[in-house]
Amino acid sequence: WIRTEWFQSFFSRRASKEAAAGRTRMLSDFAFSVRERQAEAVVQMLRFNDDASESKPYTDVWKVVVFDQHCGDVLALLLKVGDFRKHGVTLTMHIEGQRQPITDAPAIYFMRPTSANVGMLCSDCIQGLYQSYYINFVSPVPRPVLEDFAGQVAAANCANMVKKVYDQYLDFMAPEHDLFNTCIPGSYAAYNDASRGEAECETFVKSVASSLFSVLYTLRIIPIIRAARNTVGEMVARHVSELIQAQLVREGGASAYSYRRPLLAIFDRNVDLSVMVAHPWTYQALIHELCDFSLNRVKVSVKEEGKPEEPPRKYDLDPDEPFWSKNSGQPFPSVAVEIKQQVTSYRAAVEELNQIARSSGSFDVERDLIEGGSAVDGGVMAERGLSHFVDKMPQLRETKKVIDMHTNIATALLGQIKQRSLDAYFQLEENLMCRSSVDARDVLSLIGPGGQGSVEDKTRLYMIFYMASKNAAPETLRQMEDALRQQGANMNTLEYMKRNRAFADSMQVTSSPAVSAAKAGALGGWGVMNLSGVFDKISGGVQAFLPKSKDLHVTRLVDSLMELKGQLGVEDNYVYFDPKLQLSVSSSHGPVPTAASPVPMSASTAERVASPALAAAAAAVPRKTTPFKEAVVFVIGGGNYIEYQNLQEYAKKTQSPQQTPKRIIYGATEILNASQFLQQLAQLPSS
Repeated sequence: WIRTEWFQSFFSRRASKEAAAGRTRMLSDFAFSVRERQAEAVVQMLRFNDDASESKPYTDVWKVVVFDQHCGDVLALLLKVGDFRKHGVTLTMHIEGQRQPITDAPAIYFMRPTSANVGMLCSDCIQGLYQSYYINFVSPVPRPVLEDFAGQVAAANCANMVKKVYDQYLDFMAPEHDLFNTCIPGSYAAYNDASRGEAECETFVKSVASSLFSVLYTLRIIPIIRAARNTVGEMVARHVSELIQAQLVREGGASAYSYRRPLLAIFDRNVDLSVMVAHPWTYQALIHELCDFSLNRVKVSVKEEGKPEEPPRKYDLDPDEPFWSKNSGQPFPSVAVEIKQQVTSYRAAVEELNQIARSSGSFDVERDLIEGGSAVDGGVMAERGLSHFVDKMPQLRETKKVIDMHTNIATALLGQIKQRSLDAYFQLEENLMCRSSVDARDVLSLIGPGGQGSVEDKTRLYMIFYMASKNAAPETLRQMEDALRQQGANMNTLEYMKRNRAFADSMQVTSSPAVSAAKAGALGGWGVMNLSGVFDKISGGVQAFLPKSKDLHVTRLVDSLMELKGQLGVEDNYVYFDPKLQLSVSSSHGPVPTAASPVPMSASTAERVASPALAAAAAAVPRKTTPFKEAVVFVIGGGNYIEYQNLQEYAKKTQSPQQTPKRIIYGATEILNASQFLQQLAQLPSS
């Protein structure tokens, strides 16, 4: 049946996204924002991949959207309920949930190309749940899966209901404009576990490369790729280069891509492990560490004196909200000071309006804001020439909502900082990582049974001390390990750390130590404060306890690669791929590998990444000689908000009126906090 005229017709409907979206994107400005680009692609999908302007509502046809869990999370990060309505979506449903037939509405499916999902899709088609079906796979669908789907709908005589099948290349999440996550769980353990077979390693590399290619395709860029030799990064880089070249062949050139050629720097997590176990001190990183934070939504417990404990409150942290955008990467004390200033400004504005209100008819503006009522009669106020008063009320309500949210979050963070003495851990680790002198007795006193903090906090401090103090006395290390063992620490994690050379070589940060006007533990004596108490204590006690600007090791490597400095051995130790130029050169050295014919893995790393055509082409391609202004930084094995924010700070530092601003997008196979990373280390064999 594969050779039948019907199947050939059906298979031709499998249109890759560039056929529908490329023409629109060619005319756009190629904004270097992974979140914005992904949102544009999703909106276009909701419009049946139509080329019409995305700025106008699209309600000509009302439809339903069906998704699996992963794609539902992608949608939740990008769109609100009102956004779905704007584009004609009347209902969104999980593919595994119970669904009633809606036979007069077309259905847009958005899901991973798994056999289980395709099985449920076939069942829906056979039952005739919807009028027609527009299938959107988040990543390229394997041909066997597609053929199985085609066979089932053909046998059920419902193929005419399937209108289009698209590969969307959206297999990643973008919580921020310059942050993405390819959602590959257990990624560090996946390639550091020596017990894993070659087939598993090959599957992992192909999965990482496919997701990273989705990001590049969505951004519509053809980057210059750099990665360390003889690492998993080189294997992924080579495979990504092949995927790009194969796509260019399918599209007949690069006319639909940005003319800009950013850097794609791919790193193995082992290049710097200290950042993964260090205690954070910036606002967003603390939220990720101490709160239930997922899909840009944080849950915090709010305790008010004299009131029963409430269920955790949920807050959405929108990357476009001004306060969050400005302060997410700032040190916690600075954020608390900023909140206090916002409170002061808010109260001044309320008092000003109260004076106007009292002179125009008595009511309490602040009570109206708190209760969300309508004590203000807009018509009466307009008659009295006070229309600006009415205009300010919605703005003040929104300001109060933001202040309340961040006050509650900051109070929740402060409670855990106090309970676990996290400021003491941060200051000691900061000094260790900055090569400042640290008394081992201070570390031992915190690690010991009498020190505050969890066993995990103490284990992390010891790991930083071990990596930074290569000349520490064996007796000192033994005392610290004995103290951890007595408190139930996972010693397998420590044994793996000591055995793994990557840990010994990862402490490569050089900068000045943090300057503090307060001693370590300055937060430790605080009680649970009310609003004013929190801000007064922070601004009065530790305002000067702010780390000096420093570049982490990955940031320093990125700087060397972007500026073509040749420092840190990047010219000798990092491979160079230019997929666009290599495509034209490789024709004289052999056929271009494609995703359907990947480079096979063999015993050695060198053999695994060997591709004669690409190797010859790479040697013949001239290298870029001008510094990069844009970069995509990708870490295999997990990243975190500390590293992400450090790269953003670096990009801001390099901006001046005479310079073109740098833009850096950071991504990783998964975004982890220290606890999640340690869980992966615990899975690895210690010998």
